[in-house]
Amino acid sequence: MIYFTKTCKHATFPFLSKLNFPGHLMASVYRHQISTLRKAIKASANTETQEWWEKYMRHVIPFHGVKMGDIRKALNAWIKSDSIIF
Repeated sequence: MIYFTKTCKHATFPFLSKLNFPGHLMASVYRHQISTLRKAIKASANTETQEWWEKYMRHVIPFHGVKMGDIRKALNAWIKSDSIIF
């Protein structure tokens, strides 16, 4: 099982940075799959959206220009393509 946490240690996508696995073996198995998901989400980034949200939030938190709908689409496609079981 993969558990997503809200730890902000990864510079690009904080919600993908901290994964709790039952051991290091599981982490190495999923490493490639997680990088595939990160690339798919990053490909959906939009600079106009990023600038708008950063101004709206007054540059308090970083926004990567990816709308929630795009994240859901990428996540669902990733789950189907890599046969991820939660």
